[in-house]
Amino acid sequence: MRKQYLIMVIFVLVAVLSVAAAQPPNTPPAIGEVTPEPDSGNLLDRSDNPTYVALENTEIPIRDRVDLARRINGVTDIEPTPDAPPQWQLGDRQTFWASNLDSSVFQVEAELRAIGEHIYIWVEVGGRVSDNAVRNIAESFDTLVYDQVRELWGSEALPGIDNDPRIYALMAHNLGSGTAAYFASDHSLPSEIVPNSNEHEMFFINLDAGAFVTNGQSAISVLAHEFQHMIRNNIDTNEHSWLDEGFSAFTEVYAIYQGDTSYANYYLSAPYTQLNTWTELGNTAPHYGGSALFVSYFFQRYGLEGLNAWSTEPLDGLPGLNHVLLEMGEPGVDEFFADWAVANYIQESAYAPIHGYDFYNDRQLQQPYLEGRATSLPYEAQDSAAQYSTHYYRIEELNGVSLLDISFEIPPTVRLINLDSPTQTPIWYSNRADNSDTRLTRAFDLRNTSEATLNY
Repeated sequence: MRKQYLIMVIFVLVAVLSVAAAQPPNTPPAIGEVTPEPDSGNLLDRSDNPTYVALENTEIPIRDRVDLARRINGVTDIEPTPDAPPQWQLGDRQTFWASNLDSSVFQVEAELRAIGEHIYIWVEVGGRVSDNAVRNIAESFDTLVYDQVRELWGSEALPGIDNDPRIYALMAHNLGSGTAAYFASDHSLPSEIVPNSNEHEMFFINLDAGAFVTNGQSAISVLAHEFQHMIRNNIDTNEHSWLDEGFSAFTEVYAIYQGDTSYANYYLSAPYTQLNTWTELGNTAPHYGGSALFVSYFFQRYGLEGLNAWSTEPLDGLPGLNHVLLEMGEPGVDEFFADWAVANYIQESAYAPIHGYDFYNDRQLQQPYLEGRATSLPYEAQDSAAQYSTHYYRIEELNGVSLLDISFEIPPTVRLINLDSPTQTPIWYSNRADNSDTRLTRAFDLRNTSEATLNY
């Protein structure tokens, strides 16, 4: 069995370091021909690829909502933060704005049902949830979530826009199908910037999700998940979505479920899923699972200190992790990804700490999906893979073979974008980023023009 593991490690490692492509498949990719690009000399020299260099060096600015409102909407006056927060009492009522993630924005009248050390719990008037359940949520947030999540990632805005150290949580109906809870950064902004802002750091909990958000661990896990998002909004507003969600999913497993493998197994059933992206449509479970498992593996290797460094790293996504690893004297992110791909198959931390997960107790994890099995030699396969994805092939029935030759035919480069007909005409690209202000601006003097039209 040990020999089979060793061969599997070599195969995955070489494949992971060599494969690069563009878009992630939503289903197991079809087998097809791989046509190498013409060799024009030193294609992998970045200096020969000015577009690649420009993309790599572009710093995408964060979406500063206040600055945008002032520059574009002409906002000039913004009310200062209150000198002191309101002194709420149980039974007080307030009207909040809420969002249905499917469609609309609406108002909700809510009653204050619990006051914790770090949280207020407001419940929509007429909402059917017991006082005991509401108190349990507040107490659990104070004792199980607040300090533990801040220890991992840092602090929320404190005391925040309302000068109140407590977080607001609104339990309401009609927050959207399939939604358990959410954090909305809009409410952390002044109403002059976002007219529907409640001007509080807030969670929204969907009463339509029933017992899932009112009973036991599930209610607390969603608050742990959303609290990470709240902290991320304060310390790194435009972190890539795949990693922001990975941090939150890991938070649930770390703080509440202590090693639950549900997220991880979603990914292991589809390891061909690209790690560093997020699907716009379709099943997001493998993305949650992959990013959570990736963060878990980093925690396995580098512990809380490493996680703190990653959380506060200004660079986003994999470039940020690469910088953190190099600062620690470790190889870069590609080597780390390769180690992770091997660990996901071997799952034996006792054999070698980098080849498994103490965090998940190893064998609670399922084996990753296999693209193929080589049951006789020679064996050939054609495949295509997304960037930062893993395709596993297992070599079986070696029958005393002591030396195995594995070769790949892989094009040295791929196109940055999929153009059916490559053109020499330059094109504009705004860059893609989360919660960022991608823009192309130019000043025009229209003072002597009575009419102007922009065609684009």
